Amino acid sequence: MFARSDTFLIRAYGDVVNPLRPNRIIGRAWCEAIVQRIPDYVDPNLNEPHDVPTGNINERLGRRYVITAFRWLSREDI
Repeated sequence: MFARSDTFLIRAYGDVVNPLRPNRIIGRAWCEAIVQRIPDYVDPNLNEPHDVPTGNINERLGRRYVITAFRWLSREDI
């Protein structure tokens, strides 16, 4: 059995509010990232990709993720 890789498109949004007027938004930002989960474990020195994870870090965190693309989005991109 072999571990596979998966690719995810993740979008995020954030607001900045005025601390003196919490109902007033003073900034907005949107971003998009393409993230790939690869077969390697977080600590590849402990396990090969086809092994069952051992070691505290690999058991807790699993496979490694790589950001393959990132961009800021405009309101028109949404």
